[in-house]
Amino acid sequence: MPSHHDRVSHSKEGWALSGPFLHSKTGINEIWADLLISFIPVVAYSIYLLGSGLILNILASMVSALLAEFAWERILNKSERTLWLNAAVYGLILPFALPAGIAPWLIALGAVFSVIFGKLMLKGLGRGLVNPVLAGWAFLQIVFPFASGAFFKTILPGIFSGPALKAKFLAGNILSLASVRPEVTASSLIGITSYSLIFTILYLFFRRRLELSISIPYIAFLFIWFIAAFAINGTITFPGPIVAIAVFSAFILAADSPSSPSSKKGKLIFGSGCGALSFLLAAKTGDVRCFYLAIVLMGLAVPLIDKMSVPVPFGINRTDSKSAKS
Repeated sequence: MPSHHDRVSHSKEGWALSGPFLHSKTGINEIWADLLISFIPVVAYSIYLLGSGLILNILASMVSALLAEFAWERILNKSERTLWLNAAVYGLILPFALPAGIAPWLIALGAVFSVIFGKLMLKGLGRGLVNPVLAGWAFLQIVFPFASGAFFKTILPGIFSGPALKAKFLAGNILSLASVRPEVTASSLIGITSYSLIFTILYLFFRRRLELSISIPYIAFLFIWFIAAFAINGTITFPGPIVAIAVFSAFILAADSPSSPSSKKGKLIFGSGCGALSFLLAAKTGDVRCFYLAIVLMGLAVPLIDKMSVPVPFGINRTDSKSAKS
């Protein structure tokens, strides 16, 4: 039986574990390939509805993401080609978080920002604070607001100066999905795809690629929303675009493993926080794109969630870990 020092070693960066570790036959590229395959029905249905012009937007995003990864590796003289597929995945998903009519060059710029600032400048995959897709989305919303949906331009007044939550509760319409402004769903391409996203979720489920520890708590708040709407208003509605944006947020964006907490407890906290914050912001403003904003805000809290939820290795106490890092 190995001693404590055989299992744990000390380095300048903290404690390093030497094993044993669990291994899987599934490679990282296989996981990213499944994500690409899962989006085929959504892409096909979107092109069917909006025409072949959408192909240019998707290709602009994917190619730009891959070129950004390639250029970064060339500049720093390092190679992580086994992770190139994740850049393609982020490039594929980004257009579906943006308006359908956005210019291809803007999507390309957002994809470059997603990969460079959302992933690579943070020392690679798994070290980002925010899903790279949402990093690109936020960048375009801030720098090119009217070309990308003018989210922050319209949402901030609603958050800080709109009707109080208490007043909306008393009016009985805070929980009604029907009260969400329909025009905002057009500001996110995934809202137009409606229920085609269900094929993506089913494929990922059967391939065991879903992070249910995050998605289930997130979606639970949506069901609470439905139930409360029925209890208050006596009616319940399931608008396809809003459900699509909610499912997209819960199962694709929030459940991005590289930018989510490490432990199961942390994932449950993260998913619950995303769901609760999404509900509160959307209820306050009537804009379901607040689901994206909620994930961004919760992403900034991931280091704190990990600090509170990641278990300390056996034989090490937290004070030893802190002293080692110092």
